[in-house]
Amino acid sequence: MGGLATLNPCNVAWLLADNDFAAHYLGWEYFRHTPLWQYPLGANPQCGLEIASSIIYTDSIPLMAFAFRTVNALLPEPFQYFGLWLLLCCLLQTYLALHIARELTADRINASLIALFFLIAPIFIWRSACHMSLTTHWLLLCGLWFFLRPRFARNAWIILMAVAAMIHIYFLPMLGALLLADVIRRSIDHTETPRALIPTCIAAPVIAIALLAVAGVFTIPVQGLRLTQAKWFSVSLASIIDPNDRFSTILPNLPIYDPYSEGFAFLGIGVIVLAIIAIVAIIVAQMRRPNRPRQRFRAHIVLLAILAILFTLIALSSNVRLFRKDILIYSWGPFDAISEMFRAIGRMFWLPYYIIYIGIFAALCHTLPRRALSVLVAMMLILQLYDSRNAFVLCVEKHKTKTWQSPMQDPFWEQAPLRYTKVRVVPPSSSSEPPWKELAQYACSHHMGINSFYFARSDENRLALEDKRMIQVIEGQSAFDPDALYVVTHSNPMIWKLIKERASQNDTVREIDGFRIVAPGANSTTESLESKEER
Repeated sequence: MGGLATLNPCNVAWLLADNDFAAHYLGWEYFRHTPLWQYPLGANPQCGLEIASSIIYTDSIPLMAFAFRTVNALLPEPFQYFGLWLLLCCLLQTYLALHIARELTADRINASLIALFFLIAPIFIWRSACHMSLTTHWLLLCGLWFFLRPRFARNAWIILMAVAAMIHIYFLPMLGALLLADVIRRSIDHTETPRALIPTCIAAPVIAIALLAVAGVFTIPVQGLRLTQAKWFSVSLASIIDPNDRFSTILPNLPIYDPYSEGFAFLGIGVIVLAIIAIVAIIVAQMRRPNRPRQRFRAHIVLLAILAILFTLIALSSNVRLFRKDILIYSWGPFDAISEMFRAIGRMFWLPYYIIYIGIFAALCHTLPRRALSVLVAMMLILQLYDSRNAFVLCVEKHKTKTWQSPMQDPFWEQAPLRYTKVRVVPPSSSSEPPWKELAQYACSHHMGINSFYFARSDENRLALEDKRMIQVIEGQSAFDPDALYVVTHSNPMIWKLIKERASQNDTVREIDGFRIVAPGANSTTESLESKEER
C-alpha cells in the first residue's frame, strides 16, 4: 500500500498530493481544534464557515477522529491516522474473511487461501486507492460472518452497526438488511426465540441513527443529500467482468459508461475461473448424487440469494445498462428519494459481490476433495495476483511518500494570519475545483477558517446564500469583512476587475504566487499586521 512511511503520523505529503485524501486529512486537521464538548460532537465550523457541516461530510472516518480528538493535546502537528487505518482495514479484512472461510471448510490451509482472495478483492484494492473511509469492507464481512455462524450475535450486531455509523453511512443499509435476514433465518430454523431476536433488531438501527445524529449527519438537510443522476454512479450488467484499465492484463477493458468508477465490481480473473469450475462441479456432483441438500443449508442459500438479487437491483439503479446502452429505464416511485440520498448507488453491489465470493468458495468446498481444492485455489490465487499487478502499482503510486509543497511561498502568506482569521474564496461554489486544496491547507495550517472546501455533501441553499453574499461584496452592496482575506478564483476576468474597482486605498489588491487576493485594510497605517496577535 505504499510502505511503512504511510504509518508515520507526521507524514502528510502523500495525503496532500491527492484531492480526496487531502479532503479527508484536512477535515480531520480542522476538527482536532474544535471544542471537545459541542453539539453535534462532529461539528466542524471552521471548515467551511457559513457552509460548514460535520466531520462526516469530509469522509475523515469519525470513529478515528473522535478517538484521537480526545488526546489531541498529546499529538504533534501535523498528525494523520490514515496510514494506520489502511493497515487495520487490511488486517481486519483478512481476519474476518478467515472466519467466513472456516464456516465453509474445516481445513486450515484452504481457509487461509480463501481468506487471501478477500484481501486482494479488486473492489477492496480499488477503494484503498481513493476513499479510505470506504475501504472498510470488513464491516460487510463481519455481518456475513454473523449470518453464517451457528449462534446469533446479539450484542455484537448492535456494536457492529454502531461502529459502521461512525465510519461511513453507506454500510448501514447493507448491514441492516443482513441483520434482518439473520433474524428471519434464525426464526425459520427455530434456533432463537423472538424474545432474543427482537431487542437486537430494534436496538441496532436506533443506536446507529442516534450516533449519526451526534456525529452531525443532520447538519445538512435531507434535500441536500439527494442527486437525481444516480445512473452516473451505478453498476452495469457487465461490471463483474470489466477489469477497468488496471485490474487485468489478460481480459480487455470493456466499454462501460462509468464516469466516476463507482460501478467498478470486477471479480478478478482467478475468481471468474473458480466460478466456472464451481458451476461445473455442482452439475457433476448433482448428477452423481441427486439427493437434495439439507433444509438449513437451503435456507442460507435462499436468504443470501434474495439479498444479492435485491441489492444488485438497487445498484443497477432505475437505468439498467449493458455496457454503454440503457436497456431498461423505470421509476422506483417514492423510493427514488432514498436512492438519490445515497447518490453512489453502485456501492450497494458490494454486498452481492462478497456473497458471490462466498457462494463460489462454498460450492468448491462442498464438491471438491481437500487436496484438489488446495491446489486449485492456490493456482488461481497466484493467477489473480499476477493479473492484478498493475492495480498494486496504482496503490503504491497513490500511497507512497511524495513531496508536496504549497505554491504560496511569498512572505505575505505568513504575515496575513497575524491580521486575518478567515479566508474567503470567491466564489465558494467552486469548492471542488482547483485551487481549493492549496487554499484549504494554507488556512488550516494557520488556524484560519475558510468558506470553501471539498465536501462529500453540501447544503445547496447555504452555498447559494454564500454566493449571494460574495456577489454583494463584489458589487459594493456589502463591505469587505475586515477579519477576512479574500481570494478570487472565479474564471470570469470581469469579477476581478469589479473587485479592484470597488476596493479602497486601504485595501491591498494584487496577485501573489498566482493567487488574486484582496486584503482589506492591509494598507492602513492605523493598524499593523500584529494587531490580531496582540488582541
